[in-house]
Amino acid sequence: MAVTYLIDQSRRIVHWRAWGTLSSDDVREETHRLMADPAFHFQFRSLCDLTRVRMVTADPAALKEAATLPLFDTGAKRAIVAPTELAFRVASLYASFAVRAGHTLEVFRDRPSALAWLGLEMTA
Repeated sequence: MAVTYLIDQSRRIVHWRAWGTLSSDDVREETHRLMADPAFHFQFRSLCDLTRVRMVTADPAALKEAATLPLFDTGAKRAIVAPTELAFRVASLYASFAVRAGHTLEVFRDRPSALAWLGLEMTA
């Protein structure tokens, strides 16, 4: 598994982290795992960090499926940190699917910008 998440209920945010090779199965499995997690609430914000992703084998269909699921409230802010060109391209594709489905999601090249947009301090 190259994706995991941590729910911070006190700050109402889901922290995602991906590394190595990001596959379609990784995207699907972690999305469905979060859906079943009793600690999750659909109005939580989300921060996904793709800094350590080195390869992506996830296909556009899997990205679209995950991006358009009614997992998060459409007004819940979601940010993706994607500093490399590869990560940025994949995150931008994912974001385009999510935004077209009415979700609030932005892609950033650096963590401080993503945290600021989410209204979080740098210590997050």
